[in-house]
Amino acid sequence: MGSPERAKVRVLVVDDVRTARHLIRALLETDPAITVVGEAADGAEAVRLAARLRPDVITMDVLMPVLDGYVATQRIMAAQPTAVVAVTSLPLDGGSVVARMLEAGAVGIIGKAFGRDPRASERMRRELIAKVKAAARARGGVRGGGAQRAPARAARPRVPIRIVVVAASTGGPGALLELLRGLRDDLPCPVLVVQHIAPGFGQGLAEWLSATSGRRVSVARDGERIEPGRVYLAPDDHHLLITDRQVVRLKQTPPVHSLRPAADVLFGAASQAFGAGVVALVLSGMGNDGADGARQVKAAQGLVLVQDEATCAIYGMPKATVEAGAADEVLPIGSIAGRVLELCTGETS
Repeated sequence: MGSPERAKVRVLVVDDVRTARHLIRALLETDPAITVVGEAADGAEAVRLAARLRPDVITMDVLMPVLDGYVATQRIMAAQPTAVVAVTSLPLDGGSVVARMLEAGAVGIIGKAFGRDPRASERMRRELIAKVKAAARARGGVRGGGAQRAPARAARPRVPIRIVVVAASTGGPGALLELLRGLRDDLPCPVLVVQHIAPGFGQGLAEWLSATSGRRVSVARDGERIEPGRVYLAPDDHHLLITDRQVVRLKQTPPVHSLRPAADVLFGAASQAFGAGVVALVLSGMGNDGADGARQVKAAQGLVLVQDEATCAIYGMPKATVEAGAADEVLPIGSIAGRVLELCTGETS
């Protein structure tokens, strides 16, 4: 009897409204593969229960007393990294709520549809269950685990750097913000990013990164020519590729690691197009996306930098890249922008 229970996805439900907690619990437990192991009425209680219950996934309200969802998620990710799906009644169309929760470390976000028509409630039920299950599948590779260390410093590139490509997932928005704040508009090459994000929120993330970093960030469009100093995000449900003529190509070929967009696809396309002129960055995130692509970058004589464990919200993708032998340097997030500038411009800090 214990074995089937252990196979279930264990969820902690966090919401300051008791009725909402009960409704979320009821929606989740319509799926026999999910069990709710606890409920918290505020963010502080959520932090305590996350440490005690060690759930697979936490559904997190945003506006709560004591600690709000932003701070609670940050504290959970710092102390006991756990997949968090935000569930909120706040408007999501502006993108700021989504960006802040993703920056805190959430893996996804959905809107509440309580008290509305049955079709909306059913859509919420399906979306909530799908996101919780996806978060549970992705939770492997959290911080900790003693990956081997890469060399402290790579050799200088033999050819000019022509493009920077970036992989990021859970914890990625915050890491991207720090990276972009350290770069300059006169960077002599463009930056292409695959950030795993909840569908529908890529434009909001681009706008938030632009406003907070001061860099020019946009969602990539098929057929556009990329420009130095610009930052391009992969759009929803499309792989992002680049040609040797620096033209964006968006493809809906099959997902890789159940992901579309996948950083492996971008890294592979960049290494084919620009060879040794590629710098690839693997930032905080669950899973192993980017590791295979990083191997392709290295095989083409490009350089691979990964975020170190101490500054990652989730040390999954960087760890996988290091363990694949594909990392040239392992750096704290605060040092990566300076290293990129040095590699791209030849200037030393």
